[in-house]
Amino acid sequence: MFAKDIAVQGMGDDERRRLDALLSYRVVGAGLELEFDGLTVLAARLCGTPMAAITFIGPEAQWVKSVVGLDARTLEVPRTDASCDTTIRSSDPWVVTDTRSEPLLAQHPVVRGEPPVRFYAAAPLVTPDGQVLGALCVLDTRPRQITDEQRQSLVILARQAVTELQLRRCNAELRECQSELQAERNFTEQMRENSPLGIAIYDEKGDCISANSTLALQLGATRAQLLAQNFHRIPPLRTHGIYRRGVDTRRTGKPSTEAYFYRSSFGAEIWLLVHFSVVTMPQGRCLVLRTEDITQVKRQEHERWALLHNLAQQVPGMIFQYRVYPDGRSLMPFASERIHDLFGVSPEDVRHDSSHLQQLIHPDDRPGYQASVQRSF
Repeated sequence: MFAKDIAVQGMGDDERRRLDALLSYRVVGAGLELEFDGLTVLAARLCGTPMAAITFIGPEAQWVKSVVGLDARTLEVPRTDASCDTTIRSSDPWVVTDTRSEPLLAQHPVVRGEPPVRFYAAAPLVTPDGQVLGALCVLDTRPRQITDEQRQSLVILARQAVTELQLRRCNAELRECQSELQAERNFTEQMRENSPLGIAIYDEKGDCISANSTLALQLGATRAQLLAQNFHRIPPLRTHGIYRRGVDTRRTGKPSTEAYFYRSSFGAEIWLLVHFSVVTMPQGRCLVLRTEDITQVKRQEHERWALLHNLAQQVPGMIFQYRVYPDGRSLMPFASERIHDLFGVSPEDVRHDSSHLQQLIHPDDRPGYQASVQRSF
C-alpha cells in the first residue's frame, strides 16, 4: 500500500503457487465488492480507526476489494509501492505505530501528504493451505497503539474474509458444475431424441423416466402418451410378446435381443429389433428399452429367400446356404427341397443344426466333402 525500498524479487515456485491460489479465487481485477464491506467497516470500528481496506497482491499490482474512509484509487498501486506486499511475506499481523519511523513507509506520498497516514496495521489473508493472498488493514492519521484484543480481532476478521472467498469459490465451482451437468443432460437428451433408435427408460415401478419420439412413432403413440404409461400397462408390448422379454430381463439382469413383427395402432406393419437391458441410475435399477426398425432389412431378406427359392426350383441339384461356427456347430439357414432327395431330411431339419448330415455321407467321401466346404469359404 505504501512505497518501500525493497523491489519485488524474481518469481519462485512459492510465489507461483501463491498466485495460482489467488487466481483460483477470481478476485484479481474484479473491482470493489459490497460483500466485503461489512468486514472493513467492522475492522475500523473494532480498532477505532477512520480507515480500513481489504487488498490483494497480484503479480504486478495491488488490488482493492473493499475500502472505507479513503479513495480506493489511492490504494490501486504497483506492487513495488504496496506495504501489503511486506505483510504477505509473513502469516503474522504487521503493526506500524508511527509510519514516519518505519523506513519502508516514511517516504511514501500518503505518509508525507495532508492529512498524513501515521498508523498502519494489517492481518494477512491466509488460505487453509498456507498461501497468503493479501491483507485486511486499518489506518489512521495519527500515531497510535492497538491492544492485543484489537490485534486478535483483526486476525479473526481476516480469517472471515478468507472464509468468504472460499464460499464464493465453492459457489462459483458449483454453478459451473451445474451448468456443465445441464449442458451434458441437454446433449444427452438431444442425442436420445434425434436417435434413429427408439429409446425408453423405466424405473423399478415401471414408470417411464424418458422416452423419445422415435419410439413413439414406432409404437403408434405420442411421446406424451409413452411418458404417461407404465411399462406394465402398455398394450402394444403385451400384444406382441415384447413385455414378457422385458420382465425376464429385469428379473435376471441379462440383456436380451429379439426381432418382432409389429402392427402399430396407425396400421403400419413393421419389424422391430427389441433390446432390453438393466442399468443402475439414481432412481434405482432401471429397465432400458431400445428398438430398431429393421423392416427394410427383413424385406430385403425376404426378397433374397424368394430369389433362392425360385432358383432352387429351376436347377436339378440342391442349393443351400451353409454356416459353420467356431465351436464346430453347423447349420443351413436355407436348403432347397432337393435336400430330401439326397439326404432324406427336410430343409427344416437342418435349419438350426446340420451336423448330423455328415453321418449320412459315405466315409470315403467325407474328406472330399469337408475340403469342398472349406474351399467355398
